[in-house]
Amino acid sequence: MSAKAEIPVGQKFGELTILGRAPNPGRSGGCFVFARCDCGTESRFSLRSIVRRGVSKCNRASHWDRGIIAKGEELIGQRFGVLTVIAATADRSVTPGGSRAAQVLTRCDCGAERFARITDLNGGSVRSCGGDVHKTIPAQAKRWEVRGKRGTYAIKAVGTDLVKIGAARDFKARMWKMQPFCPVELRMVASSESDIEKRLHVLLKPHRAHGEWFHANEKVMSVIADLMTPANLSVFEEAQTARAGSKEGSKHRCKRCGDLGHHAKTCARPLGE
Repeated sequence: MSAKAEIPVGQKFGELTILGRAPNPGRSGGCFVFARCDCGTESRFSLRSIVRRGVSKCNRASHWDRGIIAKGEELIGQRFGVLTVIAATADRSVTPGGSRAAQVLTRCDCGAERFARITDLNGGSVRSCGGDVHKTIPAQAKRWEVRGKRGTYAIKAVGTDLVKIGAARDFKARMWKMQPFCPVELRMVASSESDIEKRLHVLLKPHRAHGEWFHANEKVMSVIADLMTPANLSVFEEAQTARAGSKEGSKHRCKRCGDLGHHAKTCARPLGE
């Protein structure tokens, strides 16, 4: 529109009410006007942007805050789970991505008050203040946790004078984990259904070599024989048998030794060979 265009003073476009002509802020042509938004903010606009481009409200923070508060006020008194919306606020929650989300103040049935995002309340992801009083459902066991009673084992490193005394819920699974990282064959020589690991470590402390490994002298082996039951388990031999008897065409091929019939995790070949 030209500078001589008629100014529709008093006319309302959306939430903007035209107040009068305004000076041009730059060298370019065009007609500018002062307009008052329903939020109370007065600003200068291009008349073309209002009439032809559809600008219908100001872009001030106060206008958006007014909308956020109005949105929150509509939820006052509503319940979401054990949360009740008690107040609206213009403060917004900053998400990890940097965006700002509208939120309201809620009161939990336990008495705690917290801010909650409106989208979380409507979506159902927030239903309580998150306090300990609401954590009544026991957490599920992690997938790597092993259930059952712990027992004690004694494992001999073949060709050495060392024996390892430890505790586990699954002796065979424990040996499958240790064997690939040991340069010699490991053989279980004794076991106990009871968890007497700490008791044995105290009795055999003078004969400790390192960590859970002890010197396999006469004293150590005598204590093991008195308190534990003899056993004979070697996953190294099982792996050798599995490789020798593997069926042609098996879809499982070991990435460590190249043989069929087992995975690298259960391969008995020591690392580096």
